[in-house]
Amino acid sequence: MSGPPKGAIDEMKPVVGGVEYRGWSIDPDTTSSIPVHMYLDGQGVSITANVNRPDLTAHYPKYGAAHGFSGMIQATPGVHTLCAYGINVGAGDNALLGCRTVRVPGEVDLGRPPTGYLESVEVSGNIATIKGWALDPDTDQSIKVHVYVNSAGAAYTADKTRADVGKAFPGFGDQHGFSEQIALPTGSSTICAYAINTGNGGNSTLGCRVATVAQIELDHGKSPFGNIESVVPQSDSIALTGWAIDPDTVEPISVHVYVDGVGYATTANAQRPDVGAAYPASGPFHGFATTVPATAGAHRVCVYMIDSGGGNNPTLACFDVTV
Repeated sequence: MSGPPKGAIDEMKPVVGGVEYRGWSIDPDTTSSIPVHMYLDGQGVSITANVNRPDLTAHYPKYGAAHGFSGMIQATPGVHTLCAYGINVGAGDNALLGCRTVRVPGEVDLGRPPTGYLESVEVSGNIATIKGWALDPDTDQSIKVHVYVNSAGAAYTADKTRADVGKAFPGFGDQHGFSEQIALPTGSSTICAYAINTGNGGNSTLGCRVATVAQIELDHGKSPFGNIESVVPQSDSIALTGWAIDPDTVEPISVHVYVDGVGYATTANAQRPDVGAAYPASGPFHGFATTVPATAGAHRVCVYMIDSGGGNNPTLACFDVTV
């Protein structure tokens, strides 16, 4: 075997003060350890790939194990590009082993506010789907985003994959997108999104939009309805899942679970897109999953849907369950 060097970068890890690296390189023209040049933002240092790497002998048994390299190259806080080259011992080209763009932590970015953008607000029925991205220069981790509908706020995390954001901000990764569904009241609402600062400094406004929900035609005067989907006995409890809707309102309703006449309350407010698709006037926030205590033995379990208008509370289902 002959030709240019072979090898790879196994790891480049940003740490305080620099970048730790690990890899290997072999020149097919020699069994000796060869030089490797590390270039940080175009500035090079020379090391030798002579660290013992027994794993290489399985693939290159004639060359021995002394062909690994590892260490740390110093770097100031901020974003840097580190490249490694295996140096040919004879005539011919050197080999690029790999390049990585990393962000070295440090005080250079501390106190800078988050950045991002509220890209869209799409309304279907009374549900708004909001999309955008947010990141904080103080960290490469996903950050919190707060969304306000008028004066009511909820917290989310901008942790969805956005390759375009990762490309625009090298060294921060691509887990900085958000896409959330929120329920809107009838009429016009102002929706604002804020990126939450992880360090010193203030939060950042990602944008505001005005969204309008038309008056929804509800089936007033009708009783709640729904479905029990699972009843699972456990060692000391019973787990139940299902959904419930009151045609008089788009709001989630209460569900009461009775075990041998002892009641426990929960709310059917979990997101269920399938239920929302089947009953678009009511929206998707009508699922429930709850666990109620139960001793060993046989029990009578009944589930009731609580009418939002104070009418009769219909039975969703009753079961005999053995724990």
